[in-house]
Amino acid sequence: MNSLSMVALAWIHAAAAEVPERMPAPDAECLDAREVSSVRQLTPDRLLVATETSRHQVQFGGACPDAATDAAFLATHGWVCGGPREFVRTRTELCPIFAVRTLTTREYASLARSADAKLAEAQLLAPVEAVGKRSDKQTFRGSYDYCLRPSQVRGWSEDGSGIVVETGKRRSGGNSRYRIEFANSCPQVSYQSSLTLRSGVGLDLVCGHPGDVAVLSSATDADRAGRFETPADRYGCAIAAVYPVE
Repeated sequence: MNSLSMVALAWIHAAAAEVPERMPAPDAECLDAREVSSVRQLTPDRLLVATETSRHQVQFGGACPDAATDAAFLATHGWVCGGPREFVRTRTELCPIFAVRTLTTREYASLARSADAKLAEAQLLAPVEAVGKRSDKQTFRGSYDYCLRPSQVRGWSEDGSGIVVETGKRRSGGNSRYRIEFANSCPQVSYQSSLTLRSGVGLDLVCGHPGDVAVLSSATDADRAGRFETPADRYGCAIAAVYPVE
């Protein structure tokens, strides 16, 4: 999975070492630096941060381009809320944190997908010729933050924003349900009973990349007999976004 880890440290002044842990206000947008599970660099002055229970965007007061590599959060009692004396310490500088915004899984998935795409583009090397057995179909390339494996789908249902699929939690990054949103209207979800997810690159993986589609069909050929077939019936509904359901 293409995400970067950050060491999360709780910075507690010696004078306050015996002070009980302070919780932020209920309506505060804060992240617990002690539970950080992954970090991505969105822009030189923004980070995308996931903890064990929440997702956030962290804004710096200025550029901090190395904040997602070999860095640590520094915050009194471990809570990062965009207040005074909150920093990310990199190998070369101390970056003040200006603001923290809590994200939905949908927002987080979209931003994570964009960040990973930029990182992959930046890491592209000059083409080389290689001879060997192709193994892409057995390799997971993406992130469970915004991708799911069609082979792990256990069931599905119509949802106001698309469809919700149930997945094998153990092989889906701990997620048991994902929402799939379509690029355009997909009325087939209202009257078809069978779902097939197809990857645009032939992998056991759909993320909303070009070519990823959901094909809805009837359970039996008899059900389809005599019914007008639309292009979406034949080619599927284009998938625009995939993300875990909160």
